[in-house]
Amino acid sequence: FAQVISRAALQAEVASDPRPMALFVTGKGVASPFAVSIAGKDGVAATPALGPDTPVRVASNTKTFVAATVLRLWEQGRIDLDAAIGPLMSPRLDELMRSGGYDTARITLRHLLSHSAGIYDHAQDERYLTLVLSQPAKRWTREDQVRLAVTWGKPLGPPGTVFHYSDTGYILVGDIIERITGQSLGKAVRTQLQLDRLNLQSTWWEVLEDKPRRAPWRARQFIGDAEVTDLDASVDLHGGGGLVMSAKDL
Repeated sequence: FAQVISRAALQAEVASDPRPMALFVTGKGVASPFAVSIAGKDGVAATPALGPDTPVRVASNTKTFVAATVLRLWEQGRIDLDAAIGPLMSPRLDELMRSGGYDTARITLRHLLSHSAGIYDHAQDERYLTLVLSQPAKRWTREDQVRLAVTWGKPLGPPGTVFHYSDTGYILVGDIIERITGQSLGKAVRTQLQLDRLNLQSTWWEVLEDKPRRAPWRARQFIGDAEVTDLDASVDLHGGGGLVMSAKDL
């Protein structure tokens, strides 16, 4: 920014806007980054205003934590970023990927992390949202979601030759982390990144961890006009998403 940014002035500016919003401010003119300014209600009368401590499903922001966990394991010599993923994955997932035309002897962990494995993304397929909205209580497994990817799409190019954002790829990364550490993905991320040392009050991995006792309840969330607050967390749990965090914690 070219001028000094006042947190109070920014809060006042957005206070009259009825839409919930979150702002992270950093850059020139900011002595130290301040986490968020949020305005609005969650749409239900007599409910608390959204604030910096309100937890939300942070969806694909989770990928940053997953990737950092892999790099921590690499630092420890427990994983090779350029190793083929076939032997690293659960045999059933490897079988599924190969049945869909993917050469898991050539795709590496580095390819998965950088979205350059050429893997079709089940989550960006319009059929996925339709499917999960029609079965809001279904508990989705990694295998379910990988099967959708290989059923709905084909490999998008040889590994390392194309960039295509893929939740499916990060689901495979999540499986690899669990196999290497012997822990659930939530536990592995928390342990490797030492999240407990950061005094995060509103951060947990849905299903795999309990909601912190002092954390507020999650905010309502939408995709377009469709409310997805009560969709089973497994629709986005296995590595492409899964974390719940407040804006302040994030």
